[in-house]
Amino acid sequence: MVGHMEDGDSTFHYVHAPTQKELTAKLSQSINTYKGVRSGLAPATVRGIHTVLHHALKTAMEERLLPANPADKAAPPKIPSKPKGILNDEQTVQQNLGHHTASFTLYIYGHVTEQMKQNSASRMEQFIQSVS
Repeated sequence: MVGHMEDGDSTFHYVHAPTQKELTAKLSQSINTYKGVRSGLAPATVRGIHTVLHHALKTAMEERLLPANPADKAAPPKIPSKPKGILNDEQTVQQNLGHHTASFTLYIYGHVTEQMKQNSASRMEQFIQSVS
């Protein structure tokens, strides 16, 4: 189980018990401890932890170690969606290559986008001349 200390650092607590009833009680007690704590885990982190626990408990259920999967009753938080925007050439290249910053992409591939701008300008000039 993961939680946060008052200074914001993560802390890990391992919860174990000989029976499912005792484990459920300990988990409930741990969850209640963290209710109302302002700093917590991001929704995506909680969702990831829920997924791992759900699969582990599903395996335990399939091996008849548990009568049911208690994670089935838990609803992980929704991950807020970010507004989508139109990407420019640099951002498109950045995402396609998996770079974390556009500045890194421009540093490495700046000549590509400059050439693209020149080609685009040439095509636009040719088009304007053809319709004039």
